[in-house]
This record gives sequence, structure tokens and C-alpha cells, in this order.
Amino acid sequence: MPESLKILFVASEAVPFAKTGGLADVAGSLPKALFSLGHDVRLAIPKYGAIEDKTWNMRDRGELACGGTLKTCLLPGTSITVMFTDNEKYFGRWGFYGENGADYPDNAERFLYFNNAVLSACEKLEWIPDVIHCNDWQSSLIPLFLKLRRFPVLETCATIVTIHNIAYQGYFENSFMEKAEIPWELYTPEKLEYWNGFSFLKAGLIYGDLITTVSEKYAAEILESGEYGRGMEGVLRAREQDLHGIINGIDYDQWNPLTDKYLVKNYNLETIERKQANKRQVVLDLKLESGENTPLISMVSRLDEQKGLDILMEAMDGLMKLDINIVLLGIGDRKFYPALEALCEKYKGRLSVNLRFDNPLGHLLYGGSDLFLMPSHFEPCGLSQLISFKYGVIPVARATGGLYDTVVDFNPATGKGNGFAFDAYSPAALLEAVTRAVYAFGDKKAWSRLIHAAMTADFSWEKSARKYSDLYELAVRRPRERVV
Repeated sequence: MPESLKILFVASEAVPFAKTGGLADVAGSLPKALFSLGHDVRLAIPKYGAIEDKTWNMRDRGELACGGTLKTCLLPGTSITVMFTDNEKYFGRWGFYGENGADYPDNAERFLYFNNAVLSACEKLEWIPDVIHCNDWQSSLIPLFLKLRRFPVLETCATIVTIHNIAYQGYFENSFMEKAEIPWELYTPEKLEYWNGFSFLKAGLIYGDLITTVSEKYAAEILESGEYGRGMEGVLRAREQDLHGIINGIDYDQWNPLTDKYLVKNYNLETIERKQANKRQVVLDLKLESGENTPLISMVSRLDEQKGLDILMEAMDGLMKLDINIVLLGIGDRKFYPALEALCEKYKGRLSVNLRFDNPLGHLLYGGSDLFLMPSHFEPCGLSQLISFKYGVIPVARATGGLYDTVVDFNPATGKGNGFAFDAYSPAALLEAVTRAVYAFGDKKAWSRLIHAAMTADFSWEKSARKYSDLYELAVRRPRERVV
């Protein structure tokens, strides 16, 4: 077990303060797991306009050298300090990254400020981390600024950069070099130049001491050209020895069918028969025609091509020939909405499409569904399949990224496996996997084995947190070097 370290976890969002995706779940959970291992952990995020001081009992810690103020509170249920960088000009608005489907035009300046403010906050509090754990492009300037020695008191800090989704790179015009006062001598293809522009993420990948991503399979995939690497594959290949894949965990305090307040009836593996009450409620609420003996398949997700919505829609006619009900819940790419609504009308009573964010319904679907669809084009980690396991919902997933690492294809001959996986990104492959799943649902013995394998799997954060602890220790031992 590594020795106790001071760790600053930096992210652009974190549960329960601000969330648009899985990063927020990680940022709200991993620090708690690290703290439980004996580390001194703090979390830093921007103070967006939607985050109210009174709600979280914030304490004003004064002005920062780079402008704005520092406020702190405790992560609920813990003694972990959360550091909020508060600047009305940049973060006093309702959105996190944009509004009405468009990014804010000043995002480069906003997150430039955030990176500087986080480091200024450490100086102000006279709290010097051993490790600063940066997440995605929004905090990826920190390793560069440390190696430029802009914050001398922090020059001994090690840095880790985690890629949650390499498709988001923080790409801006190269004039950002001047705004950020970065020496032009670093603007070379080997360093900061990126497709004639500037990428926050590339800065982190070049200058971070170590790089992680959220599953072992995704770590291998992003070294490939094209769909997975998204132009960063050359940068990553050059640092392949420093790239590590660590699967995310989930917070079982938040996701637990035995305590979930949104369920009609709570249950665990020993009382799995109670799950049927939740299924009956879904059927009733969504006006599905088939009853509890028909497999209920759900998909709670962002509805876009990354999540496989295109192949799902192409496969729908074939799927509806099976004796199943399907429920979709989520928002996403509006170009799909008319076709989804048409399919819903065509298969009324068997297909329910809910184009909205609805947290209570999402929980109830986990509690009441038999199968969970994840036909992702790519999936760095995926949290839905981990939640599904806990709730006794069997995933049907494409074998990519974290889905490859966690969903083991069921073998009816041996009884081994916890889900149904398919390789090809095609409607036919998806249909074949769902057909196998429906067949297994009709075999009580096989289904019982699947439920047991799913619900006894442990994807809590402790195991992953220990792997991060080992990497932090490795990063701390590395020498610190200036870049200019």
C-alpha cells in the first residue's frame, strides 16, 4: 500500500454540484475512495452560476492572485474539502460549457482562468499537493504551467492526466498561445502545435507525468488511427509506456436496489423476486401492452451515434419481431428525434421513447428491466453496465472500450458470463445478440446464473482507487523538469 499522499483532484464537473456526464460521477466518487485509503484528498471545480453558496454552506476564502475568489465547502457526507474557483465573468452563467447546443465562444479563456485559479488556490491555502490529478481537456494546462515554473511553490507536484473521452480535446486557434503567454518555441508538432491550432488536451498529454484512461481496452483503442485515436494517436504512441487503463467504479451508496428511493420495491439478490413489482410499475406507467413475462429491455443514455442509436434504429423492425418491450430514455442528437417518434407510433404499446432527462424514471428502469442495451460505437468506460449488474439487469453490449473489459459474453454450455456481447458495429450483430439474450431469458436456470453473476460482481471504487494510488506513487518518484 503506498504511503499517504496529498492529492488534488481537478475536474470541470462533479456530483452532486454539477453534472453533464460520467466525469461528474467519477469526480464525486473517486476522491472518497482515495480518502478511505488514507490519502489527504481535495477536489477543485469551477463555481458555476447554478451552484449556490447557501445550498452547500460555502466559506469565502478570499481573492485569488489571478482574479476571482476562492470558496470552499465539504463534499457531502465526507470531510473532503471542495475548492470552488468563483469568477462571475467566466462562470457566473447557467451553462457549464455552452447553451442551446452551442459552446461558449470564450471557453478557451474560461478554462485558462480555471487552470490558473486552481494553482493559485493551492498557493493561497498554503496546501501543496504531492499529486495533481487532471481530468479531460478542461484542466490539462496544469502540467504545462507547472513545468513552466509559473507557480514555484508547486514545482514539486506530480501530475496525472486522465482521458475520459478523447473526442473532446479543447481545440482552439493558435492565437491562444499569446493569450496564455506560452512561449512560441513550444509551438512545434512534437510539443504544442496541433493541426495548426492549440489543444488543451495535447498539452496535458505531452507534459503530464503519467496518463490514464478509463479502461484497459480503451487505452489500447486510442493508440489506433481514426475513430478511436481522433488524431491524438501519434501523441499517445510516443507516450505509450506512460499510458495506463483503469476501469471506473460506481458509488454503491448512490446505486443500490436495496436502498434506491425511486423503486416501488427494494430488493437484493436474496429477494430478487421483488424486482417484478418495479417491472409492473414500468409497464403501467409507460402503457406497455405486454406484461411481466415479456422481456423488458431498456436503454438509458445520451441518444446519439456514439451510443449506437443509428444501428439500433436500423435493427428495430427485426427486434420488434421478437416478443419484447423496449424503453428508451434520454436526450441527444435531435436529428434522430422524428424517426424515433415515428418508430414509437409504429410500435405503440411495445416501444416507449422518452426524449427527456428523468432521473426517477431512469432509476425505475434499472429496477424493473430485464436487459439493458449498450450498442456503443465506442465507449471509453461506461457506467450503465456497472449499474445494470448491481440491479440484476443483464447488458447487451458491443465489445468496445470498458464494455469489452466488463461484459463477459454468456456461454450457455458452461453457464459462464454476465451479459451478451457482440463485436461488429452493425444492426445484424445487435439483433443476433438480443435474440440470444431473449432465448436465455426463457431458460430459468440460465437466467438465474446470469442474475447471480451480475449481482455478485464488484465494481466499487476501492479496487480502482488502489491502482490509482500505485500510479500516484510512481508519478511522485519521477524527476521534475522545466520545459523552457
